[in-house]
Amino acid sequence: MQQASRPVKIELPFANSGVRTTIPVPSQITITPGAASYTDGFPPLTMTPLSSGGIPPDGADFNGVLNAITAIEQWQCAGGLFAFDSTFCTTIGGYPMGALLAKADGSGFWVSTAENNMGNPDLNAPDWTGLVTEGELTALGINLSNLGNSVVHAGVTLTTASYQVTPADAGKLFYCTNPITLALPDATSCSGMVVGFMSGMPNANSVIINAAAGQYIYGDLQSITNLNLNGQNQCAILFSNGSAWLPIGGSPSALTNRIGASIDGASPNDFIFSNNEVLIQWGNAYLATGNNDTINYNIAFGMRCVAIYISCVDSPPKLVSANANVTASPANLTSFTASAATTSGNYTPANVHWLAIGF
Repeated sequence: MQQASRPVKIELPFANSGVRTTIPVPSQITITPGAASYTDGFPPLTMTPLSSGGIPPDGADFNGVLNAITAIEQWQCAGGLFAFDSTFCTTIGGYPMGALLAKADGSGFWVSTAENNMGNPDLNAPDWTGLVTEGELTALGINLSNLGNSVVHAGVTLTTASYQVTPADAGKLFYCTNPITLALPDATSCSGMVVGFMSGMPNANSVIINAAAGQYIYGDLQSITNLNLNGQNQCAILFSNGSAWLPIGGSPSALTNRIGASIDGASPNDFIFSNNEVLIQWGNAYLATGNNDTINYNIAFGMRCVAIYISCVDSPPKLVSANANVTASPANLTSFTASAATTSGNYTPANVHWLAIGF
């Protein structure tokens, strides 16, 4: 199909001011002869000849059915999404993987990461991930005009000896548990892309990040073709400006002068300010219950935290999620909550690494 094939939007539900019946779910066969229901549709009696005792379908039932359908279509035509509904969730046996819901306060969206998902994402249930909006990251001074519909993902663990980063990895934080060489994509092909890397090893040069041939990772005072993470929990967040890669913050010592501070990986819990006062901090934590455990930031944010990356370091890994509680009033600037669950959806303790960005 093509954009020109888009149909005319429904401006008003069918029979909005007409006579209509609210169609019930249970069968009405033994209650109201000839009445429609979601269980039976129009019952057999409405398809029986009048001469044999049949009853004509009720026009109000027709109006009721079409009104219910077109009311939802009108909402969707207006760009509306539905929030979590516990009653509906129970009725259908849980939301499917990939289901997209509006946050209860209207501030953003949730995506289900599991099938038959019964948890309430607005209550920090596992198996949901929040979408970080372009506006939230733009507030950090990151130009996302060419990022398209990329989403900030939870942490992704890499165990291979090499990995080619692609534009499809935009917004991901890679946690590297084995020595690895990473190749950045051509910066000209992914303008606006943000990608992060964190080392899970204490040894120097365990994580090597190479720019594409003929390109550089630029600092204020120097440019390099490869970036080394030289200690456990050392991290680098890189941004493509369309011609080269720039560190946003959390930069290793090779780019010390870029942000006026050094990160040598000596501390598993640390923070750093970039030149434009973006605060990036990270750490290790143990989720004692796995059910909305509180994790304190290393330093309080001044205004808000706009993104949290979290990954489980246990083997086998648990499913983890985090909530920055950015919509609380007042906003929580000192801590966030995190949950962990088994593949069957049960809360469980877990060891995690986290990284938070804010200002």
